[in-house]
Amino acid sequence: MENLYIGCVDVRDVARAMILLYENSSAKGRHLCEEAITKTSDLVDKICDLYPEFQVKRIEDKQPWLVRAKNPSKKLMDLGLEFSPMEKIIKDTVDSLKSKGLI
Repeated sequence: MENLYIGCVDVRDVARAMILLYENSSAKGRHLCEEAITKTSDLVDKICDLYPEFQVKRIEDKQPWLVRAKNPSKKLMDLGLEFSPMEKIIKDTVDSLKSKGLI
């Protein structure tokens, strides 16, 4: 399987970003709202590390030379937005799915 890139963002971060932009008159142009852009294999690895009981199969990284984007939302971060880390987003998502009986 070819490695894909994924943007990981918490909807609560999007809401905070929108409020920040509406309240800041110096905010201009487009703002990318993602904590990080990472490889799918990195996301799967994080899920495997956090939840070994799920027995998720790891994805081989076939393109290790590709660089992961860090701080793609520098404009928002410069305005003061702090993004939820990917680990928290995963945990909150899994907890929500568990509470609804979906996993």
